Amino acid sequence: MTTTEAERLYELEKAKRWRVANRYTRKALSDLTGFSDSSIADFETGFINGNRRRPVSAAAMHRYKLCVAAIANGLQGWDWESGK
Repeated sequence: MTTTEAERLYELEKAKRWRVANRYTRKALSDLTGFSDSSIADFETGFINGNRRRPVSAAAMHRYKLCVAAIANGLQGWDWESGK
């Protein structure tokens, strides 16, 4: 299944809406995920540094979504050894 441009843009909109609804600034989310503030902006616009010729890759967006899912489920500070 291929993602249409409209679906992709809606996904980006949801990323920003989640951040705002959960009262995270880009800086706060950056501190939790390890992604830079500018990377979070890229994930929310879909383009690297706003350059329409450089879209954020699906793999990068997937990594970001996994980080945000971990935060949403209270997994900050997860430890490799204990698995918690």
